Amino acid sequence: MSEWISIFRTGTHTDMAGNIKEWTEHDLDTIVAKYDPAEHSAPEVIGHPEHNSPAWGWVEGLKREGQLLYMKAKDRAPEFVEMLKKGLFRKRSISLYPDLTLRHVGWLGATPPAVKGLPDVAFGEAEEGVMEFTLNCNKGCRKTGCNIFTEKEGDMPGEKEEAQAKIELEVEKRLAAERKKIEAQFAEAQAEKAKSAEFAEAQKKKEADIAAREKALADREKALKCDEIKSFCEGLLKEGKLTPAMVKHGLVNFMETLSEQKAGPMQFAEGAAKQTPLEFMKTFLSGFGKQIEFSEVATRDKDVKKGGNAAEKLGELTKQKMHERKDLSYNQAFAEVQIENRELALEYAEELRA
Repeated sequence: MSEWISIFRTGTHTDMAGNIKEWTEHDLDTIVAKYDPAEHSAPEVIGHPEHNSPAWGWVEGLKREGQLLYMKAKDRAPEFVEMLKKGLFRKRSISLYPDLTLRHVGWLGATPPAVKGLPDVAFGEAEEGVMEFTLNCNKGCRKTGCNIFTEKEGDMPGEKEEAQAKIELEVEKRLAAERKKIEAQFAEAQAEKAKSAEFAEAQKKKEADIAAREKALADREKALKCDEIKSFCEGLLKEGKLTPAMVKHGLVNFMETLSEQKAGPMQFAEGAAKQTPLEFMKTFLSGFGKQIEFSEVATRDKDVKKGGNAAEKLGELTKQKMHERKDLSYNQAFAEVQIENRELALEYAEELRA
């Protein structure tokens, strides 16, 4: 349905307000010039509705050839195209605003058009007996423009109104069914949209909960590893295999970074079992000999006093520790004091070496 179809012609026509006008080729050119689909796209309608009726198609463009005004249609509803193919609406007329801008194109069924002489649309055989032109206007268009449609000679009074009423009733039935169908589809689409939004929100919450649990688990595992490394280093420190200076200079932090590495077990020496970097470091440190012999160099009455200033301080702290902890022996208290005062313990070790 993209061919050019005649919708009006020159001649003398009378609108329903009783106004008689001689329509010239210049008038048709004015209608063509004023039509701009970008500002107002005129719809194709059934009959000449007053307002709020559906558009079954749209006028893409207008042109004049000789004494005839032509239109080209676009975006027609499939059911409307089917009705045209069946010959339900062979005649057409136009509605104009007072400034001759095209308002709409009306398709007519049993009601004969007023502008006679327009050829039928080529979906079936043309009707005969179309002879003269008149202009009529429904009550609703006197202020907005005029509807141009035809009457056939010999029509009995009331026949046109009765036929038009039948067409309008049939069209209204079809429109009601179409509206009901569209409303049902819209309601279904809205329900599906709400369901999708609810599912998306639930999925988003579920993913957030999983992410939170995974983070909490990862934080817990990291804390446990850190505690295990600190406990390991403190054990070596008590055994004298590590000095306070080693711990002070970041040994624990270094081993924590090794625990976070994603590398798998590796072989660090030929013939050795595969180990992770952290496992290798633990084995390496555990193999150290004693760096400080706390239990041997520190006794209650002798070694602390010989140790100089650091030894005296450690001795006083040891006594204080034993006073606070009645369950500790002197050597146990002395070892704990050195762990708690690593710089002082390092200074004490230097004094012993000197």
